[in-house]
Amino acid sequence: MEQHPTDVIFRNRYLSLIAALFVMVSSGTKDVFPVYSNSMMKALDFDLYKIQTLGTALNVGTLIGLLPAFVYDFTNGRITLIISACANFFGYFMIYCALKNWITFTRHYIFIAFCGFIIGNASAGGFLACLGDNIKNFGQGTRGKIIGILVACFALSSIIYGLFFSYVFPDDQNKENLNHFILFTALSVTACYAIGVIFISQKQSSVKINNISLKINDGEGAELGDETPLVDKSDKQTFEEFDQNPLKMIQSLDFYIFSMLVASGIGSLTTVMNNIAQMVSAYPHDLRGKDPQLIHVIIFSVTNFLSRLLTGFITDATRRYISRPTWIVAICFLICFSQIFTALNYYYWMLYVSAVITGTLCGALWSICPAFISDKWGKKYFGINHEIALIGAAIVTYLMSTYTMSRVYGEHIDSEDGKTCTQGVHCYQLALLINASITFLTTCIGVLLIKRNKKLYEDLLTEDQ
Repeated sequence: MEQHPTDVIFRNRYLSLIAALFVMVSSGTKDVFPVYSNSMMKALDFDLYKIQTLGTALNVGTLIGLLPAFVYDFTNGRITLIISACANFFGYFMIYCALKNWITFTRHYIFIAFCGFIIGNASAGGFLACLGDNIKNFGQGTRGKIIGILVACFALSSIIYGLFFSYVFPDDQNKENLNHFILFTALSVTACYAIGVIFISQKQSSVKINNISLKINDGEGAELGDETPLVDKSDKQTFEEFDQNPLKMIQSLDFYIFSMLVASGIGSLTTVMNNIAQMVSAYPHDLRGKDPQLIHVIIFSVTNFLSRLLTGFITDATRRYISRPTWIVAICFLICFSQIFTALNYYYWMLYVSAVITGTLCGALWSICPAFISDKWGKKYFGINHEIALIGAAIVTYLMSTYTMSRVYGEHIDSEDGKTCTQGVHCYQLALLINASITFLTTCIGVLLIKRNKKLYEDLLTEDQ
């Protein structure tokens, strides 16, 4: 089939990958929330529960991105990015209006949480457009590496925007700088998404079914290569094994085991990430130094970035010996112990170690999950399947990070302003021990995922050969 001259630029999978890196770097702005959460809490006169409702809404919006998932699976990455860019700008601009006190109702914490949910959905749209198109553009042998590179760039957001907030828009010098930072975030993310709209695209993707090569052009029909046997796409039995729609996915036991396992892992990690500002403030002021929240967020983000990047390469290199379900179970088992370690942080310096461990495990889990979903249920409905599989994580994130943590922290508040706990590890210890117990239980059940998918990964290795 003759290639159109513009395809060299606008349908080039490598240019698409580069553009996706820009989108990913701007899509993870939700993770910079811990850096400015205390500033926003003071600016809006919120208590811990209200400000953590916003933090949870940002994460839940990312995890329950069903609307952008439907848009992506039934249109394409470009349309998804256009809608996501508009949603992102709306969410941040409404928060900007609340900070400026232009519109009274925008200052209510429920409305601000709704804006956070919209921003999270926009983040999910950018994430899915980049990840979905590049999974389809590159083969099974490089899937882990491509996913690792993309999700690593997603983790860079908190570093880049955190540095911007602390050094370009320092809140301690000018209270208006928080407003300027929110507006800057809205405009810069929209600009990066515009780059994605221009260059991100799907090339022809090829799959192997029973050792027969098939090329599919954007999911619309089949095209024969020079030596490609004809496969009838209407053969439902053949294609059901490779691409399962959400209805078939939720009928499988593996879906519920995977969702439960990942939900407890993500919920536990998010509890530490979203509450790092409050955890830091629980220790004496002379131990913290300057910009303690930023330091912890940078440590978390750097380890998160490196872990996402390396995990993709490591899982691809070891896929003949260790399956992705085995990696997922092992990571969740380590998350359980990381929660126990953080719950025993009787010394302030141990929080730095916790940030390293939490960032590493968070990056590893987020790198492997998309690869397992595409391996298990196929690429055609990747967007919807990915978001449905993470609905449980959104619910557990609220229960662990907002409800349980707020209750435990609230019982230990002892400051004059009635908003801060200064009792060190005792401010949050019980919440993390509860998280550890839940994660340990789901990890034990998750071992079934390894056994049930052993044959799947044996077949995938056979096809690669």
